[in-house]
Amino acid sequence: MADLATKELRKRIAKVSLALLLIIGLISAGLIWWFFSARISLISVQGDSMEPTFHDGQTVILNQAYEVEKGMIVVFHKPEAWGYMGTENVELIKRIVAGGGSTVEYDGEKLYVDGEEIYDLEANNYQCELDAGYSHKLSNEELFVLGDNHEVSLDSLRILCDNEKTADAYIPFLETLAYGTVKGTL
Repeated sequence: MADLATKELRKRIAKVSLALLLIIGLISAGLIWWFFSARISLISVQGDSMEPTFHDGQTVILNQAYEVEKGMIVVFHKPEAWGYMGTENVELIKRIVAGGGSTVEYDGEKLYVDGEEIYDLEANNYQCELDAGYSHKLSNEELFVLGDNHEVSLDSLRILCDNEKTADAYIPFLETLAYGTVKGTL
């Protein structure tokens, strides 16, 4: 009689275990579907170019948008032309300061986007090789991005000021991996 009771108990445990596994599997599948359909990206920040907004090792939850706009955060593969800066990070996280249709200008002291000053190079002792009077209107496929910590950031400003090929400063929007508004951090 003990054998029959043991067998019944084992059958019940097996049924309950199977049911729990099925429930866990369905919940996991639902969460994965929601994660991808909600257009959410988890980004791990490496380096200090986005300080004080984000810190090295912090995970950022990015809610992807359908259109980009000034102020959004963007994650992209480091363009080949930026390779000379020597960073090992393949993916960079920066803030959009100008998108398609905007005009980036340099007067020899300050950098402007659509007439609005975005960085005073002279006041920050930032050496820029760019000639005063530089002006570039971004196409709809171009973005101008900056790190929040300009002194150490590998971004459009650094490439624009240090590179003879000014077109390399503008990253192609279509090559971005994730973009949008920050939902939070972990």
